[in-house]
Amino acid sequence: MAQRLATTALAVPRLVATDDRVVGVAYAAVIALPNEPSVRLHERHGFVRIGQLVDAGYKLGGWHDVGFWQCSLRGGDDVSSPPQPVEVGDE
Repeated sequence: MAQRLATTALAVPRLVATDDRVVGVAYAAVIALPNEPSVRLHERHGFVRIGQLVDAGYKLGGWHDVGFWQCSLRGGDDVSSPPQPVEVGDE
């Protein structure tokens, strides 16, 4: 668990740092609860809790609540630019 959290701690800041390759308006995180280290990690990087399902996920022999967090890539209420088409091809 500690190694997975450490890997996530390295990945989240890189994901949240936007660049020209980002397509979309937000990142979403789904966290099995309780999991305070993961919640703190995501919130430290700008994720905001947006919802929760009760007893929705089965993990490690039991049912757990599942929380949803979102991190906007638009920087607030910027709705001035509509979505742009993305070309998908072989890379």
